[in-house]
Amino acid sequence: MAEIEKILSESRFNDLLGIAESHRLEFKSQPYDLQQTKQQHELAKDVSALANSDGGCIVVGIKTKKDLNQKLDIVDKVRPFARSFFDRDKLFETIEKWVFPHIQNVRIDWHDALQDVGKGLFSIAVPVQEQASKPYLVIRNIDDEDNVYGNVVGIFERRRDAVSHRTPQGIHSLLSFAENTIELSNRLSSIESLLMERNIKDRKQGEEDYARTIDGVVEERIRECAEAADLKGRAYLSIACFPSQRVDIPTLFRGQNDAVVKLIDQPPRYRDSGWDLRTSRLSKPIRGLLRRAVEPGALSLDVWRDGVIIAVVSADKDYLSWGRYSSNDDIPNINPIALIEVISLFSRLSKYILRLAEPPPENAGFRLSFSNITQNGKAYRLRSLNYIGMSKEAPSSDMVINVPRQDLEAQDDELAFNVFCSVFEWFGIDHDKIPVAKIREDGVYVLDIESIVNLRG
Repeated sequence: MAEIEKILSESRFNDLLGIAESHRLEFKSQPYDLQQTKQQHELAKDVSALANSDGGCIVVGIKTKKDLNQKLDIVDKVRPFARSFFDRDKLFETIEKWVFPHIQNVRIDWHDALQDVGKGLFSIAVPVQEQASKPYLVIRNIDDEDNVYGNVVGIFERRRDAVSHRTPQGIHSLLSFAENTIELSNRLSSIESLLMERNIKDRKQGEEDYARTIDGVVEERIRECAEAADLKGRAYLSIACFPSQRVDIPTLFRGQNDAVVKLIDQPPRYRDSGWDLRTSRLSKPIRGLLRRAVEPGALSLDVWRDGVIIAVVSADKDYLSWGRYSSNDDIPNINPIALIEVISLFSRLSKYILRLAEPPPENAGFRLSFSNITQNGKAYRLRSLNYIGMSKEAPSSDMVINVPRQDLEAQDDELAFNVFCSVFEWFGIDHDKIPVAKIREDGVYVLDIESIVNLRG
């Protein structure tokens, strides 16, 4: 532990790369969100686990990955975060409130990053505790509704935890006396199984609650974005990205020279004559909640401070069906290249913006939807004059596709394909028939960015 503490005190964070977790060393990619009951419980569990073993250190702001050879989690990336997410007093207060008895000489330190001003990591050092004081108990627990209750007590060690329906003081005396008995071992094994079932149920419930919350928020914001572009009631495609956790984009209203604002005003593009998310007007802050760039009748791009990003683009001749109307029935033909470009550039833009969020999320979900893509009772078509056989009628006038969470560390071409391929699947098109797509050496389908760059018109 001395070497880890020396690295942190000297801010040599990159020296942590490749180091493996152990029973005395744990890494966390994100700071504890102590406004959430589950995160308070998580902090108490992590700290008491070290106190119940040989002490150790928790370093927050470090991402790990599984090393299949060593079967260990090793440090993969250093992810400094803003100091505003570090509250030493609140951390101490939470540990004191949730753990019994008092853990002696816990040290919580902030470590400044050398290059990222105002950012850094923090560590929680737990020294070896007196055997007579063990075990350390988490004296509160949480139910399925995230309510805190005190009649269930958790005992945590690295890779092991348990609960028992006794008072904290009574359990402490009992376990101190009977720590090594067969009876206690059997009790702990039984309780461990029950707790595992509870944790699985909690995770499932949390995911369902999050999905319901996101559904309502994103749907309402898509409607607002469409109205801003004067597309309400017309045919349009909406694309939404939402981080997998609560984040903040604190610099969203700092002005046109800010990195996030520059991305909104000058979003990425593949070519001068392609389809992208640029507008002729600079973005503006709206209600202190979001920033919006809009091209009336064509597109609107909304970036919310909480990390939700939405684009709405016309599916008519103003955008996706530009120059693609059938001479026979005047039904719009959506250009597949336009569809690919706008969705892939949106995924790329979202990835770049969320890198600048606090804290930067590891994953994000995407939602794609078509609205009102029928005319005179006939469905729009996905059609290209350049790709033989590419003529598919939309299955319905509306579409909603929730793309599974995507790793924001994925390469741009892989992330792009993973997001836009679902629309082609909806139209009934196999992956090997999608224009400007290719198979990488590892057998994964990706966007062929070079092919798009070389396209004309």
